[in-house]
Amino acid sequence: MRGKRIVSKRVARIAYSSRAPDDSARALRFLAGHDHDSTAASASVIRRGVEMLAQHPYVGRRVERDVRELVRSFGRNSIQS
Repeated sequence: MRGKRIVSKRVARIAYSSRAPDDSARALRFLAGHDHDSTAASASVIRRGVEMLAQHPYVGRRVERDVRELVRSFGRNSIQS
């Protein structure tokens, strides 16, 4: 195939740890009982982090060969972006 360039794109897949759904639900329930505005803002930070990771899969910290994680801070001691 001279003259044709074949480009293979590797598609990133977002996977959650087995504990992530329960941990997230527990954290959001806690916030909901204390500060409703923080609950919505926290959920938004998580959602934007997942969207960013889907668009830029190499932004996360490498934890295994093909596995990266993105840690998002939220709250009074975090730097808001």
